[in-house]
Amino acid sequence: MKWVRAKFTNQPLGTAIDLVGVLGATIIFLVTLLMLSVGIGHAQTGTTSLTLTWDANPTTDQVVGYRIFRGTLDCAAQGPLQPLNDLFGSQVTVLSPSTTYKDNSVPAINGRYCYEITAYNAGNLESGRSNRASIDLFINPPSAPQNLRVAIP
Repeated sequence: MKWVRAKFTNQPLGTAIDLVGVLGATIIFLVTLLMLSVGIGHAQTGTTSLTLTWDANPTTDQVVGYRIFRGTLDCAAQGPLQPLNDLFGSQVTVLSPSTTYKDNSVPAINGRYCYEITAYNAGNLESGRSNRASIDLFINPPSAPQNLRVAIP
């Protein structure tokens, strides 16, 4: 089991949902997780999960779903975040009324991850982006100190 410590930044709105998909997507997802846990097919050490949550849009907006966007590094300076894609390369969407998403594709390395969401209606008209929420992950310990010396004063 890998322990994850996270430092959350003070953001008024985040994002989240459980993976929604067909049985085939779920099986591929589980096989991919197994491959990552034993180090097959990927250079990275594995993945970890983050759960995003947000407030639902007013019912008058007639929202049918939400789209997820993710970025890394300097979240304040970064331009528009890229769509978060599933295992098949399609953008991750969360069907309304759900207002949570569990991102199981976060690389298990130290770093900052940023998220935004949009809402869309039955006509596929999309809102502007939400505020940007970010998290700093501290998964891997620092390197061991080097060149320790002892001297007589």
